[in-house]
Amino acid sequence: MKIRIFTVFILLLITVCSGNEIPGKITYLFPRPDAKLVSTQTSIIIKSKNPVKYVDIHVQVTGTQSGFMAGKINIVEGGTTIIFKPLHPFYTGEKVAVEITGFSHYSFSFYITARPDTQYDFRKYWKSNENVLPVMKNKKEKTAVQAFINGVSVPADFPKIQVNQYGQTAPGKIFFGSTFGSLGNYIVILENDGTPYFYRKYPLYSPGSGEFKLQPSGILSFFLYQPKHFIALDHEYVEVDTFTCKHGYTTDAHELLVLANGHKFFIALDPQRVNMSGIVPGGNENATVLGNHVQELDENDEVVFEWRSWDHYNIEDAVNENMLASYIDYVHMNSIAVDYDGNIVISSRHLSEITKINHQTGEIIWRLGGVNNQFQFINEEYEISYQHYARPVPGKPDHYTLFDNGNYRQPQFSRAVEYKINTDSMTAEKVWEFRYQPDHYSSMMGSLQRLENGHTFINWSAWPPLLACEVNPDNEIVFELRATNVSSNRIRRFEWEGMVPTPYLIIESYSTEIVLIFNKFGDPDVEYYKIYGGLSPNPTTVLDSTESTCIEITELENEQLYYFRVTSVNNNGLESGFSNEEQVNISLIPRYDNMVLNGDFSDGIDPWIWGDSDASASWSITDGLFHFNIAEGGSNIYDVQLKQSGMKLVQGRTYIFEFEARAD
Repeated sequence: MKIRIFTVFILLLITVCSGNEIPGKITYLFPRPDAKLVSTQTSIIIKSKNPVKYVDIHVQVTGTQSGFMAGKINIVEGGTTIIFKPLHPFYTGEKVAVEITGFSHYSFSFYITARPDTQYDFRKYWKSNENVLPVMKNKKEKTAVQAFINGVSVPADFPKIQVNQYGQTAPGKIFFGSTFGSLGNYIVILENDGTPYFYRKYPLYSPGSGEFKLQPSGILSFFLYQPKHFIALDHEYVEVDTFTCKHGYTTDAHELLVLANGHKFFIALDPQRVNMSGIVPGGNENATVLGNHVQELDENDEVVFEWRSWDHYNIEDAVNENMLASYIDYVHMNSIAVDYDGNIVISSRHLSEITKINHQTGEIIWRLGGVNNQFQFINEEYEISYQHYARPVPGKPDHYTLFDNGNYRQPQFSRAVEYKINTDSMTAEKVWEFRYQPDHYSSMMGSLQRLENGHTFINWSAWPPLLACEVNPDNEIVFELRATNVSSNRIRRFEWEGMVPTPYLIIESYSTEIVLIFNKFGDPDVEYYKIYGGLSPNPTTVLDSTESTCIEITELENEQLYYFRVTSVNNNGLESGFSNEEQVNISLIPRYDNMVLNGDFSDGIDPWIWGDSDASASWSITDGLFHFNIAEGGSNIYDVQLKQSGMKLVQGRTYIFEFEARAD
């Protein structure tokens, strides 16, 4: 697609229509007329009922502080979407007036936030709520333990996975990303029997959302917290793209949706200063309130649609959140889906609400749950409470599934539920529900995926241990997965085939050896692996070879920086390219070697340490013997001592200490 871009300097002042009614030729405006708290980096989006040519559109933008704003106009989406991109950010706190002339005449204004752009730290949510992060420390094993799952080697901190299959499952593999793991964080694809089909390790908290999935566009994606963006992988698991929000917002970890046409949907985080004392009695005059917005980018990363919580949700409608706090996460949007009719369905956890949004106009179509619920529930005795992952049911218009956490329900329990919406009678009929026996309660996280064969894959995870199951249409559990030391916001099943072009290498360093772990995921023809290592980058010296996917190395020069990489050789003798290169500082305790330095005193007293604090004693060395000459021994047994420090003792190993001694 070709996009014409040019700078527009509007000098004509044309009389335009007055009043608040938007002309019929315009179907959508962003920002909305009279919108508050608008980002300094916003663009202006106008959607037309019919295609518009460049010569038929004129936009004049004026700020009370920035003055006349020059910008660029892009016309996209077949000529129906006009985007005005200012050449410079707006001033904080200013009012911006917009005049549209040409294909339609209309004027409106909006107000820029008084707060400078800031990046949002996801940990603030946990700190400001009762859902406190558990203390999880990295406790690496002191001695190497080679771990294999059905022949696939895994690191020592890999999730301990247990699976049980009770019946025929839907086709596909199991995807999850670890969330707030106690050790390392992983993106993982599993076979039904728990065998890792693929995994990749990242630093702690990196893929913390667990949002690892197959996108409708065919790519894989997951979220990294540092920096805050989504990463795309192709069928060879190569990082091919990154995705982030625009308009100065922070990209939220809960959702990325990449459609087949290349459009991307995000949840955008927008913290703002709000005087809550004007909203609730006793409110904080300088509270930080977190806005959540839906943002759509087209295939060229132009913002073509934005829907802001400030324009549609009231802060005080989050009835279970503390309105007197200094930090208020009043929406906590956690999912976006495109419905069968092209409109948008979102889940807002802290409102206990599912909202359907008109994709053409940005107006709300309906609201299900929460204080603004518009429906009468049928065949239902419970209200939705702090839910996750609202999704239209494929092939069943007006049917929606969600994972209902049940935080503010008595008794507390979680469930998977499906509703049929009737907008004529404004009813929401519960047509399906699944609850564990006995009930399982997940205070946070969770997902529900309706599969093509009618099965449902449900993630119940809150904190470790992780729990997921697949149930058939008769609500019989056909598959169950549990894992320790890890949680995941979402666990789903996707049909997927992929193969890495080169082995994937991880190195673990222990007291007496280093362990190299390597797998050429998806390749059934590997015969053996070749290990390359040396003291310089890009080593070409073969140190060893093995048919295993793991090897211990002990014979290395201590206190040196070593570089390693691995190749695979297939059954035709063809060698792959090199794996990722890893480096490690060698600091090993040799086995069977004397750990005592200068044990025969041939180098004098160094590095021994002499002490006679409250005693009267002296020492001398003659013919390899150390002589203690003690006149007064002192009052404690340690007043005269010869010692050596800095020896590393590894728990679980056996040591022998022996010496020769005699006394006059």
